[in-house]
Amino acid sequence: MGSGELSIWNGHFDDEIRIDYFLEPLTSPRLIEGPESEEVEYGTPIDDDMTIEIEDIEENEENSETNASHRVDYLLAAGCGLIAGAIDSLWVGKFDFDRAREWGSERINDFVVAVAKMDPGYKGDDIKSAIKFLEKKYPFVGDRATSEFGGGRQHHLRDFSHHMSLGGLAFSLLTQFTGKVYGTDQHGVFMAVPVADEDLIGRTVEEKLMLGVVLWFYHMVSDMAGSSGSPGKGTGIPGPILSFMKQLSALPIFKDAMLDEASFRKMLSKLFNGTLLKTVGEDGKKIYRRFDLRAELGIAHELARQSVPVLVNECLVCVCYAARRLYEMCADGEVQDFKSLLSVDIGALMPHGSPLGTRMVTIATGVFALTDMADGLIRALMHGDWRIDPKTVSNFLLHVNVVGAIRFVFAVHTDYKVHAEARQETCSRAKFENQGNGYGDDSSVMRFFELDEAQTNLMISIEYQAARIDIEQTKNKETREKKEREFRDWESANCSECALRDKEEFINEVHRIQKCATPLWQELVALEVSQFMPYRSKKLKYDAATLDKVCDDLPGFEGKKCQI
Repeated sequence: MGSGELSIWNGHFDDEIRIDYFLEPLTSPRLIEGPESEEVEYGTPIDDDMTIEIEDIEENEENSETNASHRVDYLLAAGCGLIAGAIDSLWVGKFDFDRAREWGSERINDFVVAVAKMDPGYKGDDIKSAIKFLEKKYPFVGDRATSEFGGGRQHHLRDFSHHMSLGGLAFSLLTQFTGKVYGTDQHGVFMAVPVADEDLIGRTVEEKLMLGVVLWFYHMVSDMAGSSGSPGKGTGIPGPILSFMKQLSALPIFKDAMLDEASFRKMLSKLFNGTLLKTVGEDGKKIYRRFDLRAELGIAHELARQSVPVLVNECLVCVCYAARRLYEMCADGEVQDFKSLLSVDIGALMPHGSPLGTRMVTIATGVFALTDMADGLIRALMHGDWRIDPKTVSNFLLHVNVVGAIRFVFAVHTDYKVHAEARQETCSRAKFENQGNGYGDDSSVMRFFELDEAQTNLMISIEYQAARIDIEQTKNKETREKKEREFRDWESANCSECALRDKEEFINEVHRIQKCATPLWQELVALEVSQFMPYRSKKLKYDAATLDKVCDDLPGFEGKKCQI
């Protein structure tokens, strides 16, 4: 008799126990094998024709995430995390605000000089002359209200049109069309100051747009590196982050917030002035650290430096995953030469989207984050003489790779999502295999019948064509639409991996199968097709006579054989 599989679920979706068994006739009665005493007391004669003998029990590790093959993948992922952690420790190191602002200042100074050189009238080659040239050639209407917004040091923050952001551009245009400069007073309260001198206010729409955009941009360039009196070091302009927070602080919900030294409005003012992040040097001199466009640009560069080991980690995981998959393909015989190598789907070599790949990314990013934090903790304790105090904690936090920590959080979320979907799909597939799909097509029955892939494709093609005929001949429009909707469910569940055939291909396929299969397969197909129900709803009737229209010309299926 035929062989089969008995699947037992042990509570783990990814582990499967498979018991292989076979049935064979006996020439004489036998007892179930066991100890001699048990045979006498409990032994029971078995039917003369057959007995059941368990050949072997083995664990199916094809989808197990704890098997040896996957353990190698996880060890490789952990190794990738360690390598990335070493790169972060040796090359990236500690986040340094002073280094960030110095880098940002150098880039800003070079940019200001480069913009000034674009004008044929500029003949200099240093930051001081460039600022002076741009300030003189591109005056800005916002400077007409400097005193109302706190003077030279404060008006860059309080005057919204002096912000290097989309909000600053919007307020610059608003000034052109309303004749008022918008910002906040010393208490952070929103106000609008009328412009007394309207020389820099356009008279036509074109002039307003030109003055509000072009002059605003060139004036921001002249102010971002400080004034001509203190080039490269003086008060700059807020960047996009500080600009957004300052404009947000003008909302009524922050009313009277300046009364508290730790308030949001007060904090922004101290952040821009440099008093919030000030430190005292070894010589006792105060060091002010302004948070302006130069600082924001430098911080972005520091984060870019931190992202390098994160990207290296990601690339290493991709390489390891792809190498392991190629090795498995070569071991299984899927890849045998260069031609077959070129035909490999690139998507199958990428870790993203597969449960194993996402788990490898999670392990790699987790190991990287742990390595980075361990390195930062050791360095902070060594610098603080192995004492835990606020300075040690601050030093530790500055060593943490922020980009790597954020990437680990996203990796955990993606890993949970992908594995949840995989478990749901496994559960649905197990339910489908054990209970059928609701349409009369039970894959466990198909395994018992032992239809091969070609015969199964032919059977599904017959069912598909019969259902299409049934839908087309339905006269009631509403009923036809309901049938169409429910049939799409059957189609998505059964036809996604099936090669559907037309009538001419039917005949050729039947002849081809008949050459290499016993006639029994036609009886099995006919039996399965006779139980076919394309619609879940019992109210939607299916005309089984449509099978005759599909099967009449098929050798071995004519004469209503499918209507059992």
